[in-house]
Parts: sequence; structure tokens; C-alpha cells
Amino acid sequence: MTLMLSLEEGWKWPALALFLFLVTFGSVGLLSLGYVICILIGGMVMTFYHGRQLSQSALQMELPDLPRSKPGVLTVVNKMESSPKGKNFDRRMTGASVIDEALHEVLTYAIRDYIKSWYRQVSDHDGFVLDIRQCVQKLTITFASRTKDVDWMPFFSQRLVDDFASHLRLYRRARDGATVPPTDELYQEQVQSAFFDLEVAMEKDKCRDLVCLDPEAEKQYLQNLSEVLLFLLLPPDDFPNKTFRYILREVLVNGIFIPTIELLSDPDYLNQYIAWLCKDGSFTNESFLTVIKSSHLVGELEAVKEITEQNIAKWRSRDTGGADDAVVKQKLNSLLFVKNICEGRIRRIQEGSLDDIEEAPDICRAKNIFVLSLDEIIENNIALAVFIEFMTNVCGQQYLFFYLNVEGFRTAAGQQILDAQQRAMNGMSTEADLESLRRAAMIIYDQYLSDKASSRIKLESDIVKRTLQKIKNKNIAEDLFDEAQSKVYQILHSEQYYEAFLQSNVYLKMLQEMGLSKPDKPEDGDTSSLDEGMMKESDKNSGKTYAVFAVRATKTSGDEEEVSETYRRYSDFHDLHMLIQEKFPDFQCPPLPGKTIVKNMNKDFLEKRKKSLNTYLMNLMKQEVWIKYPGMKELVLKFVAPGLWEKHKSELARKMDTIVNPIRSSVKTVGRAVSTDSLVDGLGKVFKSDSNDRRALDSGKVADGLDGDADNIPLRVMLLLMDEVYDLREKNTWLRRRIVAVLKQLIKVTFGDSINKKIVDYVEFMTSAEQMAEYVRKFRDSFWPAGSLAEPRVQRDVHTKMRTRVLCKAKMLGSVSDDFRHLMGTDTIRIGTSRMFDMFQHQKLNKRFVYVFLEGVIITLFPQNKFPELFTRLHSRSDRVVNHIAKMKEKNADSSESGARKRRR
Repeated sequence: MTLMLSLEEGWKWPALALFLFLVTFGSVGLLSLGYVICILIGGMVMTFYHGRQLSQSALQMELPDLPRSKPGVLTVVNKMESSPKGKNFDRRMTGASVIDEALHEVLTYAIRDYIKSWYRQVSDHDGFVLDIRQCVQKLTITFASRTKDVDWMPFFSQRLVDDFASHLRLYRRARDGATVPPTDELYQEQVQSAFFDLEVAMEKDKCRDLVCLDPEAEKQYLQNLSEVLLFLLLPPDDFPNKTFRYILREVLVNGIFIPTIELLSDPDYLNQYIAWLCKDGSFTNESFLTVIKSSHLVGELEAVKEITEQNIAKWRSRDTGGADDAVVKQKLNSLLFVKNICEGRIRRIQEGSLDDIEEAPDICRAKNIFVLSLDEIIENNIALAVFIEFMTNVCGQQYLFFYLNVEGFRTAAGQQILDAQQRAMNGMSTEADLESLRRAAMIIYDQYLSDKASSRIKLESDIVKRTLQKIKNKNIAEDLFDEAQSKVYQILHSEQYYEAFLQSNVYLKMLQEMGLSKPDKPEDGDTSSLDEGMMKESDKNSGKTYAVFAVRATKTSGDEEEVSETYRRYSDFHDLHMLIQEKFPDFQCPPLPGKTIVKNMNKDFLEKRKKSLNTYLMNLMKQEVWIKYPGMKELVLKFVAPGLWEKHKSELARKMDTIVNPIRSSVKTVGRAVSTDSLVDGLGKVFKSDSNDRRALDSGKVADGLDGDADNIPLRVMLLLMDEVYDLREKNTWLRRRIVAVLKQLIKVTFGDSINKKIVDYVEFMTSAEQMAEYVRKFRDSFWPAGSLAEPRVQRDVHTKMRTRVLCKAKMLGSVSDDFRHLMGTDTIRIGTSRMFDMFQHQKLNKRFVYVFLEGVIITLFPQNKFPELFTRLHSRSDRVVNHIAKMKEKNADSSESGARKRRR
């Protein structure tokens, strides 16, 4: 009963307390009580959520003191935590710290942007990333060890040049076979199709059309190639891991190979890069006007016209009179002239009346023209080529060929006889040498003078008999053909040949190509430039005309000035230049304007040369130069002082003069390059060419038909490029030998006998650790500028691309030296340069050469592996290869059947 009473009364006391609280405090007390209760509840809620966040962050940080619910999870975590950390890795990769630092930066950026970008969505653990980094590091070490054992010299001096020249040959033949004009929309597609057809004919068993034209086939090809490379470079434990290998393969293909190949094959990128490589001074008014006058694309002309109109508007806004009025009007006239050329060219393209060069040369209507002597025609490559063509048309080529063969024989024989005399003085036999000369002389006699000669020339019988007696004479001499040659020279100089040539249209065109077309008669008062600094004089003995420059020197002494004037020829300046180079080898001599192959008396040319020579002299007159190089002052002052300049020409100057001026050296240079054996073996075939042999050479690689000194690296490179860029192989064999001889002598005199060693040293420098590090840094800065992944390249508008095309083409044309223009011909240079530029405008063909380059590098790096067979297998999947092999099998079967029928008969 007591317990029940206490329970029944227990609720009364809290109720009494609540009643008294409400009576005492009222509603304020009730609200205060509610506040206290809410505070308690909110504190509990905040504590709960804060503890939940701490638990989640602790789990992400993998705190070791958190309890794990499953033993298997603990085991996996322990193994992952025991993996090695990046800081303990050996960071050496190539053995050169300067390269390793740049490579590590590239690797860090690549992993960040190509691996972590998707891996973080799967896991936050760094073990996989560290394994990737370690594997790539091992791969780089293997690759670096391979490259150290590679001799890159044959690749750069032979294989790469051969591949580029062969690529250019394929393009030249594909373009020549196009049946639609370049302005047609089908032109590019037709050239590409013909190009790959020709590649099959050249390579026989492979064609790269699939990797160049089909993106899916290209990707598959790169994946297969990457698999093979990873097999060779990855550690044996990592390659079997397919997931790991596929990730690396996709990064290589999609992150490195494809973007790089697309960039290097982009015509707009190549145009910008080539324009950047060319010197700033290579963009001249002449080259720019030549480009727009010969342009076949309306887009190029419209782009130039657009920027020209913008500049016209800008200069017209300044045409307000005043002191600069003359300059403004001159700029406006020049811009309007360019605009008119563009509009006229566009109109001709749209009308279909398109010529290679828009304007007919005024020289064709001129009467007062330069007259080249017969000797000058024979001694100049351009003139001789035109004269040979003219003589062939009038059926008189045998006279010219005989004359040239005799010149070559005389030079080669003179050298051979001199060597024989020296051997005779040493007690050695000379019969073999003299007999070889006699055989060479008989070849000329049998071909041109004998009764059964295939190219017999008409001479008096007495001259022919005396020539034969001289050949049979025991003591043979180099002048045995002089009497016959003199008679032939008279025939060549007759009205039938030489004088008729001077009156022909081809002679007028030849003068324009040689830069010898005379300008129109100047108006009154337009001869001030010549009167101020130059005059033309004639040598009384030879009758030849040459330019003389007036050198005016002013000597200041206090307030008094003493002016003196003297006259110097270009040869005097050349002699001074050589003398300064010999006496002051450390002096960085200012450039002297180059020599010309043919004397050019054109007013514009002489004015340009006068300015160049004036700049040359002003550089030599600087006080700091005189102070630094004692003796320079006396030498220069003696040169500008009145009176004759005594020639001090050194041996080097005489050699250079012979090289850069083939007119004076005549065909003697060729004779030095032709041995007696080659004269005997091929003299009768000098001016004959087998079209079948030429087609066979054209269908193969360029190096297959290369003649000359294959050990001379620069000569080999120049011949390969000149053969395909400027059609040197299409030139007459005699002219080609002359050019080769000039190139040999020029290279020898300019660089000496150690040119090959210099090239080897340069290649070694370009592949040195410092340069390789620079390449890696440039790659890093291009793909990750300022440490961030580069944004996709902004597409440039069409007109900007077109103007870049014009700039690139003009710079390429302007980069060719005047001497080389005179050696090869202005028109030949323009056509060859345009051909090379046009080749770079085909992205699919550019991609083909990039793959050829890549395959060449891989074959050079892995000579022991069967990469040539691999590339053949990968590229033999083309339908062109399958059809070509089928045709060859059918042809062989027909040949076998035909042979069997002949045997049965």
C-alpha cells in the first residue's frame, strides 16, 4: 500500500512545480523553456552531421586507425599501401640530366592530361599512375640506349634525301599526267590518285594510300606499329598485361602520333614554317609580282586584292597634301598597280585565257637588243641549251656537238698528257695513257669525220685526212682536231646558223631568261642614277663593255673638306674583299654583292649593285673597325684614293673567280671533271639519250640513277634535289656535266676537302644531348604552353591562308641567289620552285612523306629487326598493290607462254 501511494503521488510534484513556474514566470518562462529544448536538439543534430563528414574524409585518407569490417578489404589495402612511392624511383632515363629534366616534365604533363583525367573517375589511388610512370621511364631508357648506338649520318645524307627526291619525282610525274587544269576541282583528286598509282610502280609491293586516305586504316596501322614498338621497348613483365599495354598504345596513337602527323602534313602549317625559315630579305617586289602574275588560284588573288584594298583606303586617308604628299601618292600608285594585276589575272582565269605568265615580254618587240658572241653562247649554260635546241631544229646539231666534243677532248687530253710526261720523267711507262687518248680521238673521228660516220659533218677531205694522220701519229697531241674545229667554228658562225639564231624568237626569249633584256629608252632626266655613280666603258683590245663605278671620298679636316674621286670596277671590289679576308681572318667582313654568270648591263641591276657596293664601303669606313684591325685603314684609304688599283688577287680569289664565272673558264672546268676513261666510254653517246632508259629511271627511286661522286655528301644532296626540282636530268648531258663540274669546284673551294667531316660534325651537334633537350623543350612548350595543355589551334580564315601561300611562294622564289638563277635560268628556277611549293599543298601527299620519314627512323633505330618486311606487309593490303601484283603475274604468265611457243617452233 505504501509503494502504491508513492507512485500515485509521484506525478503530483512535477505538476506542482510546472504550475508554480507558469504562475511565477508566465508566457516568458514557457518561451524560455522552448528555447532551451531547441538548442539541445540542434546541438545533437550538428554533432551527428559533423561526425559523419569526419568519417567520410577519414575513409578517403585511408587512416590506419579506422576499423575495417572485412578481412579481404584489409588485405587489399595493405598490399596497395606497400607499393613503392614515386620519390624513391631512379629518375635517370637517358643518362643526360639536361634531357631527363625536360622529359620528366613532359611525362608529368602527359600523365596529368591523358591518364589522370579519366583515371580519377575510377580510383583515387596513385599506384596505377606510378606504375605507368615507371614503365614509361623504362621504355625511355631502352629507347635512349638504342639511339646511342645508331649512326644517323647515312640516314640524313642518303636515305632522307633519296626519299624526298623520290617523293618529288612521283609528284612531278603525277602532275604532268593530270588531264584537267589546276583550277579544276578534280585536279587535286586526280593528282593524288595518279601519285599513289606511281608509288606502286616504284615500290612494287607496297603503297601507302590507305594510311593517307582512310582515317580508320591509318589508326589501325598506327596501333599495329605501336604494338610492335611496345613489344621491343617495354619490360618483359609489363608487355603481357593487355590492359596496361592498350592504355599506352592509345596514348601513343591518339595523343602523340596522330596529332603530330596531322600538324606536320597541314599545308598551312608548312607554309608558315617555310616562310619563317626563309630570310626576311627573300621577300622582294620582283618575286611577289612574279607569284601573283603566275598564280592559278582565284582565292590567292582575291586575298591579295582584299589586303591591297585595305591598304589603299588607309593611304587615301593620309592623302591630304603636305610634305608627305609625294610619298603617299607613290604608295597609292604601287598598291593600285598590284590591284590591277590581281583583277586582270582573275579575269583571265575566269575567261579561260590563262597563260603561265600573263604579260608578253616587251623584248619580243624590241629592236635594240643585246648581241651575244658565239663564244659567249657556247660558254654559257642557258644560252648553249637554247642554241642546241635551235641547231637541232635546223638539222645542224652535229657541227655544234663536234665542236663541244673537241673542247672536252682537248682539256682532258691536255691533263692526261701532262700526267704522262710526269710519269715518264719518273721512268714509268706511258703507252697505256697515250693509247686511251688515241681511242678517244678515234671515237670522235668515227662519229663525225669518217665516211661511215653516223653524224658526219661536211669538211674538206684534206682536213679530214690530216686529222686522221695526227691521230695515228706516235706522239699524239691535244691540238690534233684544231684545224677541223676551226673550220666548224666558221660554219657555226655563218648566216645559216649563228646569225639566223640571233634573228629567231628563241634568242629573244633566251635574253629575257638570262636577265639581258634591255629596258625601254628612258625619258629625259631619267639617267641621273648612272651619271651619279656609274658609267659604261669598252675595252679597246677586246671590244667588251663593262661597268665602272665612281667612288667619291670626302676627307674632313677642321672646317675644310677635300673631295677626291676615282673609278673602280667590280673586280677591284672583289679583289679588295679577298685581300681583307686573307689579311684579317677574324674580321666579320660585310657581304659583297655576288658575281653574275653573264655580264649584266641593265640599268636596274647596276643601280642595285651600286647601292650594295656603297653599303659595303661604308661598313669598311667605320672608325671602330679601323681601331680594332690595324692596317685596315691604310688598305681602305688606298682603295678609295685616285689612281689605278693594283690587283692583289690571291689563289683563292682566282679559284672563286673561275667557279662563279663559267664564261671565262669555258669548258675547261668540265674537262677537269672528265677522266679519259669516261671520255673513251661515253663520248660518242654524250648527246644521245635512250627514252626507254629514262622512263626506267623515272619509274624507280631517284638514287637508283644517280651519277657522280656518291661519297661527296653535299654534291650528292644537291644533285638529287636539282635533278627533281629543276629538271637537271632533262638537260642536255653536256650541260649537266658542266653544272656538276661547277658544283664540285664550288663546294671544294668554298668548304675545302673537309666538307664531309664538317657535315658529320654538324649532324653530331644536331643529335647531341643539348640539342635533344632543346627539341624536347620545344615539344613541351608547343603542347603544354605555361604548363597547361594547349588549346586546339584556332582555324585561320581562308584569305589569311591564301596570303600565307603567296608569302611562302614569294620567299621561296626570292631565296634563290642571282648566281644560281643565271646558272640554271630564271624560268627554270621559277617553274622548279613553284613545283616544290605546289607539292606541299597536298595534305594527303604530305602525310605520305611523314610516314616515309617515320618508317625510315624506325628502320634505322632497329636494324636487326625485320621492320622493312613488316612495313611491306602492312602496306600491301592496298587494292592498288593487289591489282599490280595480279597484273605482273599475268604479264609473266604471258611471257612464259610466249617463250614456250617460240621454243616449240
